[in-house]
Amino acid sequence: MKNAGFALYPINDTGDRGHFRLMVSRQDMLLPGFVELLLKDRDEIGRLTTARSISTVPSTSVFMLSFRDRAYYFKYFNLEELTKRIKAVFRGSRAFMAWKGANILSSAGCDTPRVVAVREFTGIKRGMPSLLVTEAYEGLSLRILSRTRPMSAKVQRDMARALGADLARMHNKGVVHGDLHPGNVLVKEKGGRYYFAYLDTERATVRGGEKGILRDLALLNHPNLGSITPMARTYFLLSYSRHRGFSAGQARILMGKVAGLS
Repeated sequence: MKNAGFALYPINDTGDRGHFRLMVSRQDMLLPGFVELLLKDRDEIGRLTTARSISTVPSTSVFMLSFRDRAYYFKYFNLEELTKRIKAVFRGSRAFMAWKGANILSSAGCDTPRVVAVREFTGIKRGMPSLLVTEAYEGLSLRILSRTRPMSAKVQRDMARALGADLARMHNKGVVHGDLHPGNVLVKEKGGRYYFAYLDTERATVRGGEKGILRDLALLNHPNLGSITPMARTYFLLSYSRHRGFSAGQARILMGKVAGLS
């Protein structure tokens, strides 16, 4: 079953750690010691023996953390340029926007790792570094899968068709991911069926329009996808077009646009 959203509840008592807002899911806030873990800064988390640093872009720091037989990802959004910090005062921190985007995707019937907590500064400091915590999701990113795992023609075809249908579900609801490169699509196979979850949800919106939809498709159709064949890319776009209700002519036009943008 797809998620119906990720409810978070504010915890106002943050002790002497500064003026920030902490929101946590109800089931996780009850775990002894978990809230205290959320109050630690990036360097403190990095020094824990249960934390493993994950390679990521310079604007973020990510750790996979084991806690009471559960696995979480702690994603710290680092300080950015002044203009983006000013925008964050009104729109919310990057962690807050990622939580908001996750709920948007979930409402469209698409999967994304469960958001466990958001920590952000308040007031004029809202654009300062923030924290997003998600539950670990089983699967490999499409980027890693395509570059490290040999896949038969049938596997590629089945996966491409399933992904086309899943992305069409998102776009049929008017939802645009906004940063849909292959590294942000997690793939899981179970019983011959393929399931997908979408990462980096801070740009997800219901106001992306046709331009945003084409950008999603072009980013996903990355030129360097390792073992993925041109035929598999065609299966993906045909499946996507069919589930969007496009005619054969519309599908051909779409494929031309996506190829040009890619």
